[in-house]
Amino acid sequence: MGKILLIGVLLLLGVIMLLVELLVLPGISVAGVAGFLLLAGAVFLSYSIYGALVGHIVLGVSLFITVVMAVYALRARTWKRISLDAEVSGRVNTFDRDKIAPGDSGKALTRLNPVGKVVVNGLILEARSEEGLLDEGTLVEVVRLLDSSIVVKPKTEV
Repeated sequence: MGKILLIGVLLLLGVIMLLVELLVLPGISVAGVAGFLLLAGAVFLSYSIYGALVGHIVLGVSLFITVVMAVYALRARTWKRISLDAEVSGRVNTFDRDKIAPGDSGKALTRLNPVGKVVVNGLILEARSEEGLLDEGTLVEVVRLLDSSIVVKPKTEV
């Protein structure tokens, strides 16, 4: 009775490890190799202890369970239940291009090294310094607009 229990436990652990491989750690990992070795060990023990008939039965059962499990795991609904279902709707540092134009003046809120934050026309924007490092509080002038930031230079006093 103990040998049958051992074969059953090996089969169960092998199936669990293969499930972990398919659903949690996809790819060839320790779980997949361990699952295969556990199933192979159960089949080997059943052949060596109980003979060909029981060995064939255990082999058939393990193959059937493995195929059913793989088909279930690879169905679209299975992955839909466990996958992340979120939509990113945010935008990266967008600004109203009608409120800013080259030549506008502003002030560096942070050090531009060479990128930092500036305030221009009441808008806080990410800016890139055209002329190297600029300290916090430096008065700046907008040189050009990029997709998600602006390029500034130190404002020259006139």
